[in-house]
This record gives sequence, structure tokens and C-alpha cells, in this order.
Amino acid sequence: MTKKQNKTPIDFGKVVREALEMFTPQEQQELLNLFLNDGIQDCYRQLEDIYCYQQPDYAQEAKPIAPFLKRLWDMKNYEDYIIEELQMDCASVPVDELEKEVRNFILNLFINFKENAEDEEDKILKLLYIYWIMEHYQMESSLEIVLEIMRQSPTFLSYYCSIPDNITPIILYQLGKNQLPVLLDFIKEPQTLFIGKENICSAVAQIAISSPERRLEVTKWFCQVLNYYYDHLDDAEKNNVSIIDYIAHLLKNIRAVETLPILEKIYKRYEIPTILVKGGIKELKKEMPHAEQSESLDFETIEDLIGVVYNDEWDDENFDEDFDDEFDEDFDDEFDDEDSFYIETITPKKLKLKITLTDSSPEVWRTLEVPSNIRLESFAEVIEVAMGWEGYHLHLFRKGKNIYLPDYEKDDNFLREDKIEKSSSATSLGEVLPKKGSRIEYEYDFGDSWMHTITLESQEAYKKDDIRSIILIDGANACPPEDCGGIWGYRRILEALEHPRTKAAREYREWLGKDFNPQKFNIKKAKKEMNDFPIAISE
Repeated sequence: MTKKQNKTPIDFGKVVREALEMFTPQEQQELLNLFLNDGIQDCYRQLEDIYCYQQPDYAQEAKPIAPFLKRLWDMKNYEDYIIEELQMDCASVPVDELEKEVRNFILNLFINFKENAEDEEDKILKLLYIYWIMEHYQMESSLEIVLEIMRQSPTFLSYYCSIPDNITPIILYQLGKNQLPVLLDFIKEPQTLFIGKENICSAVAQIAISSPERRLEVTKWFCQVLNYYYDHLDDAEKNNVSIIDYIAHLLKNIRAVETLPILEKIYKRYEIPTILVKGGIKELKKEMPHAEQSESLDFETIEDLIGVVYNDEWDDENFDEDFDDEFDEDFDDEFDDEDSFYIETITPKKLKLKITLTDSSPEVWRTLEVPSNIRLESFAEVIEVAMGWEGYHLHLFRKGKNIYLPDYEKDDNFLREDKIEKSSSATSLGEVLPKKGSRIEYEYDFGDSWMHTITLESQEAYKKDDIRSIILIDGANACPPEDCGGIWGYRRILEALEHPRTKAAREYREWLGKDFNPQKFNIKKAKKEMNDFPIAISE
């Protein structure tokens, strides 16, 4: 079997870098040393305080290790027992018997792991070989004992499941891809730790990636998971709250936009850590529809992973060196120029703008003060916050025959042949609004097609002591609700609300909430949100 290309969806160096930004340089180095010196195992051990699974008495069921697995039990490193020899030892054993003995092997691991683990150089290999047997002989009924592994103590998991940490999601994917209800039941077990649940979610996400025709089935499964957490994170599942961030990352990876409504409810109800999805629900809404899909797991099969082990491509020493090099490189690198909010090579001017929602009645408008060297792509975020859009739809700018697009949207087929595509990341706002009275159009959500007109009312040079910031000056009327059918759909809603006793009005009120007022603009709240935008730095 050929080895698949290693495509990891998580930029681990970037995640670590962003997390370390919360600490001082001295603390950053201490944390890095922690992770490179058995720190992962230490983290697992600290989870013992919240571990509450009541293990069965495995000793009552376990039997002595079968003779054909005794060599596997005694191995201390892969040189003691190569995989080809395991294949030969298993070849003459009936599958039913093999499956029973594999299960018994794992029960003995549960009972004896503390005694044996300290003397083993490559502890992970025992489970790796056992998982290979399950995969090779397609033992789907062995899913039950793999889930029991996921119920074990953090100390056990640190010994047998920590590095490479994708070993268990691979076997869960192989055995569980036709048993989604069983995996869902495990997710709903409140006494188990989030580690096992993350492994299951990774495995299920892999189903959508490997079998795109099953994406909706997988999305429905995740909706069931999220609905469960919405109801239970405030009680027995409080120690698993970080799993939402992990699930959200996976869902973005498979573009599961159907999960956005329940994700939004969870983010509003609970305080969700934002490590993988740094911007929370706002980032998800904006990026999920066009996220770049990639492999959820490094490998789809245990056999591929074993091939890497035997080629000496995976060992703790190489892992430490690779991680250290990647961390140093990522941590020292500055952001790419086009990722910055402003084009700092341009001297900014102070622009006063008016943004008007086209054909809105009552007219929805905002006036702002913006540095002219802001990138158009950054200005799109400003428009969305100022107007009140949630930001999870696609967008573009128009001026004459020029269409300004984010780089990920360029070359899409919605453009007419007479239009000229340009990068909204490489273009400043001042370039498209050069003088008083200049206008540009902004379209948000290509389905509902919310059109905005941006007009330059005035421009002037910044004084020496001026702060080059983005300021919301004024505005009127509420932003329409997302996904209501565009400006004409919004008009139908407003017409219905004029007759509050009708069925249509009651349904709209239930959807919009009792506090929705089309003539009310909460400028205080909007100004507070605008404070999150960075200041333009100029020499």
C-alpha cells in the first residue's frame, strides 16, 4: 500500500505562536521547554483531577495472553518484532479467535500498563500493531474495545496514545465509518474526557473528506453533537467546553456551513476558548464557506503510518528537532505584507465616508473616518462591522469595469467577461476613492446581493499628533437580518411587521426576536466593536 502525502490541517506552529503571544518572552521559553521535554505527558497527568470514569474490573474478564501474541506483549522496540513477523504469526489464526485475543490483549494492557510502561522504549508500538490487526482483518466489532481505550485514565493515554497522536483517530475512522450512531453515543458519555471525543470527531470529519458524497451525513452527525453540547455544557460536560473550538475547526475544514446556526447559539451561550478558531463564530461565518479543504488526518490507514515508523521518519528525537525548527521559524517570521491591515508604504490621509445600503427604506447608512491606506479587503471588515453584518458571506468591490476580490475568490465564474479582476488585498481605499465625491460599490452575499454605495465626503492630511484610527461617526436604522432574501425580502418583512397581529408578523418576530426595531441603530455598541480595528502606523 502506498503512503499518502502528509497533509495536516492544523498549522501547529501558528497555533503555538498565537497561544504564546499571551505570555512574556521568558514564559514563552519555559512553555516551549515544557512541551519539548515530556510536557505532553505532564499535561495528560494533570487531567487526572477531572477524570471520573468508573472502570469495570477488567481482571475478572482478562485471560493470559495468547501464545501467538506473547512476543508482541514482550517487545520493547520495533527491532524486537517487525510487522512482517506479526503478520506471519496471525496468518494461521481464525479471525473470530484473533479478534477475541486482540481484545484480551488490550484488557491486559489496562491492567498492567503502569508496571510495564516504564520499561518500554516504544510503548505506542503495541497498540499500533494491535490496530493494524483490527484494520487488516476489518474487525468493525472491535470498535467497542477501541472506545474503551478512549475511556481510560489520562495517565494511560499519555503512555500509549500521545505521540503520534493521530493513531487512534485512524483506527476510529477505519472501524467506525459505518457506525456513526455508536460514535455519537460515546460523545454523549459525560464522564469521559475530551481527548477521546476529539479523536472521534477527527475520525468522523475524515469520512467527509475521503467520501465527499457523505458530507451531508457527517454534517448531520455533527449537528447532533452540537445540539447535545448546547444542552449539556453547563453541567456534567463543563470540563469538555474546549472541544467546541476543536469541532469548529474541523467543521470549517469540511465547509459544514449547515452547522453555523447551532454553533452561533453555542458561542453566544458559553465562553468558548478560541485557540484553533481564533476569531470564534465571526471567523467561522466569514471563512467556512470558502475554507481550503485538506486532510483531517495525516494518514487514512494504520498501514501507511507503520510504513513511516519503519522508514525511521518518526521518532521522538526528530519530532523535537522538527518542532523546534518549525516553531523558531514561525515565531520569528513577520506576517506576510498582504496580511497586514494597512499598506504601510503609503502615507495615509483622513477620509470621511458615507456608506449607504442601496434601495433601503428607511435608508440604512453610516458615516466613518478611515485612513486612506487601509486595504480594500480590510475595509470590507469595517463595512460589515459598521453596518451590522455578521461577515460569513462572500463579497467584492466594484468600480466601473474593475472588480476587487480577495485572492481566494479570484477566477470564480460569477464574473462577466467584460470585467477586470483586481486584488482587494493589494489595493488601498485611497486608490479607488481619490477625490471628494468619488464612489465605489460594495456587494455582500452574492445570493441576497446586498449592495452598498461608499461615497468620499472629504479628505485631509493627518496632523502630527492625530491618531490614525477607524472611527464610526454616525448612522441610522438597523441592518437587515442575514439571509432574508435581499433588499426585496427585507421589504416584505417590514411590510408584514406593520401588521403585528398577522401570522406572518408573528413568525417574523419569532425569527428576528422581540427587540428587533428596523428604525433603531445601536451606535454605542457599534462604536465599541469598531475599537477592535488596528491603528495605522506611520513614521
